[in-house]
Amino acid sequence: MAFAITTVLYFTYLLIKTAWLCDDAYISYRVVDNFVNGYGLRWNISERVQAYTHPLWLFWNIIAYSLTHEGFLTWHFANILISIIVVTYLIFGTGLKITSAIIAIIVASFSRAFVDFSTSGLENPLSHLLLLLFVGYFFRVVDKGEMRNRDVLILSLISCLGGLNRIDCLLFYFPMLFYIWYLSGFCFKAIFYICVGYLPLVGWEIFSIVYYGFPFPNTAYAKLSAGIPKIEFIKQGLWYYLYSIHKDLITLVVIALGILVSVLNLKKQYRKNVFPMLTLSAGVVLYCLYILWIGGCFMGGRFFTLPFLLSIVIIMRFFDTYNLYLKKIFIALLLIMISISQPELPLFTGSNYGSNLKNFKLTHGVGNEREFYFQGTALQNYGRIGKRMPCYSWAERGWKLREENKNSKKTYVYGAIGATGFLAGPNAHIIDYFGLAEPLLARLPCTGKWRIGHFRKEVPKGYEETINTGINMIQDKDLAEYYEKLHLLISGPIFSIERLKTIIQFNLGCFDYLIKKPHKQPQNIN
Repeated sequence: MAFAITTVLYFTYLLIKTAWLCDDAYISYRVVDNFVNGYGLRWNISERVQAYTHPLWLFWNIIAYSLTHEGFLTWHFANILISIIVVTYLIFGTGLKITSAIIAIIVASFSRAFVDFSTSGLENPLSHLLLLLFVGYFFRVVDKGEMRNRDVLILSLISCLGGLNRIDCLLFYFPMLFYIWYLSGFCFKAIFYICVGYLPLVGWEIFSIVYYGFPFPNTAYAKLSAGIPKIEFIKQGLWYYLYSIHKDLITLVVIALGILVSVLNLKKQYRKNVFPMLTLSAGVVLYCLYILWIGGCFMGGRFFTLPFLLSIVIIMRFFDTYNLYLKKIFIALLLIMISISQPELPLFTGSNYGSNLKNFKLTHGVGNEREFYFQGTALQNYGRIGKRMPCYSWAERGWKLREENKNSKKTYVYGAIGATGFLAGPNAHIIDYFGLAEPLLARLPCTGKWRIGHFRKEVPKGYEETINTGINMIQDKDLAEYYEKLHLLISGPIFSIERLKTIIQFNLGCFDYLIKKPHKQPQNIN
């Protein structure tokens, strides 16, 4: 027990030492701030636009922020608290032997991806927790050898919350849900309880369609409409993997080992564990293929944290099942040696980390985001640099806009809108030329060179004037007609019959012909 508590304290120390916030997190924080101050779940207060991808994480931050109304330490606390619960549950709730769980956490502390995104302000910590809650309960049911209706409902509900936190996380849960159905004898009642468990997600989708006009986050439309061939995304996905191989090899090695031991388990005599392990690793494989399909992310390692966490549980479960204690120690030492050979171990993060960005560079659009933002957002730098936090160029821009908009409302056109938007306050209307929080630009093609996650759109002539005056002054007639319909969805009376009818037409693609025009294929920045 003493070793377990010491391990939790060690990881807590590591979290505090490495805690940071990325600019993208502040996109959601602006929605949080607007909601707490009575403006609704909006980014620009004049528009109903879902500028976030993680509803459950958003509401957790709303709870935290509503208690403090403070926009820096609160976010750090919200991240660190959930991540402490994650490592505590890994030790005491997943059914692993204490030594195995401790080894898992020590290995995880050497994974740059896992440590980096156990804070950052993004939804990863809550996704980690929900996945572990599911796996812990899943193994208890498997070990018991009996699947009750109550178990089906609880597991379905946890997986539903995982999807509500981030929809693509459902790829982890679907294989396991199929196995749950198998354990229940493929009976109709199990399907019924699975459906009941998913009612919160269904309810959210209904709310999203009614309130926002669309079932998916605005960010999804911004990326899907970019007009970039799928093969380019797959190439970018390969570069995303190569970045982690070069910078954070231990993370990918653990993922590969997790899949490997699930296959090796087929040859063992203890068949009780075969299919549960396979369903877990099937989720890992599905998600890793998904990462490749979408082109990864510009944040190095971000999407690998969940496959890593699930894989390390699979590995330790395998060793526990067959009492392979010495092999477990050997594998852990091997992984740690691999990680030591990699640059920038999280444990050695000092207050000067990221202070020299002259050497900072992107590898095919992928970079070390913690290094880039650490000086201006790190918890350990709070109060040490003599400036208000966050403190970096886009944050300073936000502070400046807040002063400009104290007594008036102005419109601006920017990218990198996170801290800028949050600090500018509700009076500033910001047109995001990447389209992440901008409803019209999100549906237009990318017009220039692109970096993964950054698809710059051309602001239509007359659009800024349209926002300023409230009168449609867009010069392109088709685009003006399209915006007229879109404006009804995002700003019109929520329950008007005309709006509800337009929602159906929009989601069926009835107005797409107005924006589908020939355009030059955008080029990757590389």
